[in-house]
Amino acid sequence: AIVILELPGPTVVFSEELPVGLRHEEIAFKFCQITRRFGALPVVDVTGGATGGKAPADSVLKYYRAQLSNMRAYTWNRENKMHAVRLLSTLFEKRQIQIPEIHRTLREELGLYEFEYKEHYYLYHGPKGARDDLVSALALAVDAWDRGWVPSASSRNISQSFV
Repeated sequence: AIVILELPGPTVVFSEELPVGLRHEEIAFKFCQITRRFGALPVVDVTGGATGGKAPADSVLKYYRAQLSNMRAYTWNRENKMHAVRLLSTLFEKRQIQIPEIHRTLREELGLYEFEYKEHYYLYHGPKGARDDLVSALALAVDAWDRGWVPSASSRNISQSFV
């Protein structure tokens, strides 16, 4: 999925759920076009080499790096996800994030998003059998903004692809 935030709002200005089964070459090309159209910083989830652990990392990341020279890599782990989801939750609680009605699928995923408490940690995800890629993309974009990867003073956009 791809989500683009306009800052300093933040306001979602683009969201798209990518079809399952697209090749990474196709995703990288599409992502590059969209980020250029919005002047966005590309932030790519590279967890498992962007393959979910199914292939060596460099065999896939090369497509993204070739298309997106200014790409920032982001790896999901339990701590990063917890921080990103809590940050996103805080923005909602303070009514500091805007998601226009046009982003219906993202809004629906947000409404279904849930957490489970395990013995010493939380798991965040969509319900079994449902996608949560747009929520993850949004959380990652917010986290990248919070990390200072995009200077708020310049009012630049930031984007993220969850692949």
